[in-house]
Amino acid sequence: MVILDPAQLVRIEAVHRGFMYQHLFAAGCLLAAQGTDLMAVRVEMDEDIELQFPSLTIYVQVKTRNRPLIQSDIEGALSRFTALQQEHTSGRRAGEAQFVIVSTQPPCSALAKRDLSYVSLEWPVGRLGPQTQALPPAWRDIPSAVAWCTTVAEKLPLRTIAAETLVWKLAANVALASSGTEPYGDHQFLAKNLPVLFEQFACQLHDFPELLPHYRPHQNEPAIESTAHVRVVCGFSGAGKTSWAAQTAAHSGNSCAYYDAGDTAPAALSSALVRECAAQLAGAVALERVLLPGASGLESLRALDQALEEKGRTPILVIDNAHTLPSTALEQVVRNTSCIRLVLLCHPGRTVAELEALQGIQREELCGWSVDDVAGEAAGLGCTGTIEGMERLRVQTGGYPLFVQSAARLAAAEHSGGIDEFVQSLERGIHGAVTAQEMILKHVFDSLAPQLQQAVCALSFSDVPLYRAEILKLLTECLAMEEATAASTLRQLKTRGLAQSVGGDRVRIHDAVRTLGKTRSNEMPERRAQAQKVLAEIILQSLQERRDFARIVFWAKLLSALNHLEPLIELMGEEIFHEMGVIPEVSSALEQALASGVLNPVQQFWAYDGLIFAAFKHGVREQTDKVAEWFSASERVIEQFGLSPTHRHRLWMKRMRFAAARGDKDSMMSALEQVSRDMPDRKDYRRVLAYNTAAAFFL
Repeated sequence: MVILDPAQLVRIEAVHRGFMYQHLFAAGCLLAAQGTDLMAVRVEMDEDIELQFPSLTIYVQVKTRNRPLIQSDIEGALSRFTALQQEHTSGRRAGEAQFVIVSTQPPCSALAKRDLSYVSLEWPVGRLGPQTQALPPAWRDIPSAVAWCTTVAEKLPLRTIAAETLVWKLAANVALASSGTEPYGDHQFLAKNLPVLFEQFACQLHDFPELLPHYRPHQNEPAIESTAHVRVVCGFSGAGKTSWAAQTAAHSGNSCAYYDAGDTAPAALSSALVRECAAQLAGAVALERVLLPGASGLESLRALDQALEEKGRTPILVIDNAHTLPSTALEQVVRNTSCIRLVLLCHPGRTVAELEALQGIQREELCGWSVDDVAGEAAGLGCTGTIEGMERLRVQTGGYPLFVQSAARLAAAEHSGGIDEFVQSLERGIHGAVTAQEMILKHVFDSLAPQLQQAVCALSFSDVPLYRAEILKLLTECLAMEEATAASTLRQLKTRGLAQSVGGDRVRIHDAVRTLGKTRSNEMPERRAQAQKVLAEIILQSLQERRDFARIVFWAKLLSALNHLEPLIELMGEEIFHEMGVIPEVSSALEQALASGVLNPVQQFWAYDGLIFAAFKHGVREQTDKVAEWFSASERVIEQFGLSPTHRHRLWMKRMRFAAARGDKDSMMSALEQVSRDMPDRKDYRRVLAYNTAAAFFL
């Protein structure tokens, strides 16, 4: 193509080349910030680039030229440098200042002889003035800039994207900040936000619970270190399994990661483990090798394990509440790993028995505290008793930490600290260890002030840990508490061991207490519904701010409990929910809602429609009979209640796909003819029909 004004093209190219070089230099400053005390990088403020350290500000002027730099090129910059120096000297700006001119070309002979005083001039093969350590080198051109930045980006730990992709992403963000466009309205990048900007997988969503200030070991307590590939550590709720894992992991010389599988769909286990624990397990392994676009959870897990094998690393992965998953899901994780050592924390039950049979392993049990530790804990809580009384208390509680502590508090409150009297009163109403624990929990609950009881009930409906602000919102809105009262209530629950801190600012009700809290809440259906409604609002708001797949599953459960099915049905059409294993939870919620008989005809139709769509996504051939029942039920709803043509053509379109999946060509063509009659004569509808018809023929 012939350019009308070649000179103008040259000028335009020079302008864009200058800005691109400048943006890449700022990106290089961000990349070079790792391991320094840099606080912020600002762009297009008083100078092209400004680097803010605790007691120093570096001002950078960038010059791109196709000829040697001359004096007039930098006069404006030198004038601004002088004004900025006065600002620092007078104290109007804190700290010291350094001034740097970065050029793609060397200075001309006249400029090279000039004394620039406090200003540094840097070009690709030389420098005038003092050296500045915190900056990238001056590059000759844009390709050199990209190459240098990419090399530095490759050294960033825990990246999830390719290095060159990260470089161009940073340059684009610098351009955005230069324009003052949100989220960079202040033209600056804060160092504390760089891991997110760099897409470093540097946070673990499931943290080990906080260490107890005074941890008492169990009798014959197992060590977390072992050469075994998979171990099962078994004990009832309240046995202290999670505290044991946190304590022993803190003293392990190996990398340890923690994942709570309590609300994980079996199909999503592998992807969840990689997504939320890879950073702690991988160490120096580059995560773009593991978190490959389009890779399944098992593929990513295998890739992580292979990368660890190459590095000679054998980290430990603790999976809490593993008994809530079928043994087949855990078996998949075991089969696809060899270097990652698995520690499964479980309640006794079917899952444990199946794992023992399939893996040829034997469960390890937490045996509870010894009588000496029981007596020591009781004495610390203001109780006294004979050695026989302490032993009876150990037997009645199994020596489990939560139950020993709860029993001692009850003894202190109701029997003036007399353990022997408390045990005698307890024994009169029990017939075995498990019942004893339940009786203790009932005593604990009944001994709480009504306000604390109500708080336990409300918090028991949350299957996921809540942030402190979320707990305060739940308590203030459900129980009409003042915020200060809610905060005090939360502190009391944590002090009593009924609530646990699980990393950061998150808290959850202890597993052993949650069931009792839910049972008591069922006696007050209005309060239960209110708690679920507020929780749904809290979880939805949090999902709008940050993606958390455990919360998506919990949100689906809440919507089902509240009979808010429209959002659940909409979830069926979102690809990401199918990829992450959330759909089984949503499908279960819809089936329960249909079985309850509370749905109106339109809701029934859309519920069946969502279930059928999910079946197409997850193997319709494996559940042909069930899908056929859903089709028949949908058709009955349409005919019985006279639903609209929209419902009819949607049903027949899916019938067409279903017939194709079964290889029934006649039924497929019949359904195609039916949907063609019912569908509105609109271009968008016809496009959908064409796509589904093509998909049916492909099947």
